[in-house]
Amino acid sequence: RISSAFFRLFRVMRLIKLLSRAEGVRTLLWTFIKSFQALPYVALLIVMLFFIYAVIGMQMFGKIAMVDGTQINRNNN
Repeated sequence: RISSAFFRLFRVMRLIKLLSRAEGVRTLLWTFIKSFQALPYVALLIVMLFFIYAVIGMQMFGKIAMVDGTQINRNNN
């Protein structure tokens, strides 16, 4: 008895064969793969921006005294 995974393998192979013939799709996939190479740099930039804004926020608001009777207390995040 042949399993359904065997037939799925043929479907995937047919899709790969189809994609190898289509020039536009191949160019699109190549561009998509190349854009993944820049992903660590984008992530590093986002982390640096979060860090800079966190430092600025702590410098601006870190010295505000917490008083239990006001809106600024230890339960506010």
